[in-house]
Amino acid sequence: MKEIVSGHFKEAHQFGIDISSKEFSVSIDQDADVSIVSAFPLEDEGPQVLKALGMATIATKKGGTVILVTGVRGGFPEAFLQTFDIAYQMSKGDSKKLVLEYLREGKFIIENAPIDFNAALDYTLLYLNLVNVIIVSKDVSVNEAARLGFRHADSLDQAIKTVHESVPQANVNIFPAGGLTNPVLKKDYSGVLNLLDFPPHGTIEQRRIS
Repeated sequence: MKEIVSGHFKEAHQFGIDISSKEFSVSIDQDADVSIVSAFPLEDEGPQVLKALGMATIATKKGGTVILVTGVRGGFPEAFLQTFDIAYQMSKGDSKKLVLEYLREGKFIIENAPIDFNAALDYTLLYLNLVNVIIVSKDVSVNEAARLGFRHADSLDQAIKTVHESVPQANVNIFPAGGLTNPVLKKDYSGVLNLLDFPPHGTIEQRRIS
């Protein structure tokens, strides 16, 4: 615990934002070929572990690889995996188009699924249009990883060796607390923003995505 704050809710909230920004922000000056990210402190929380993919994808070159290292207590729920099965069938090979269409219409891809399932689904499908993902977890099977669109490795060493075969000389980011880290982006960053078809804003030197 860093602080206990009272007072007007807007000022107290802003105080919390300022503390979090100071403690958890990391400047991203260059996209890496590979980003290794731990889902800490969201490990063992099922779909929540995928939140760490966001900041890692932001810091990785298009076509690069994110290695997600995490525990998933009890594995991913079957109902969660089924949302990906359905979405991939619906997408007919174009998951980006599927997600953006539903976002623009303000609808969930899987109407009866929980909000966190749909949010994890939307973001993960978009990230996979930018990067390859290897999940390192003894709690997730090769088949379960494939249903999410990931490759699987039993250990970090195995994942690194797999990437090394295609990229023997790589720039690498390492994020030990991907569930907390707030990347501060260079001014010409374009990755996820272009993927979402956002217009450019040349006057803004940095963007924060949390």
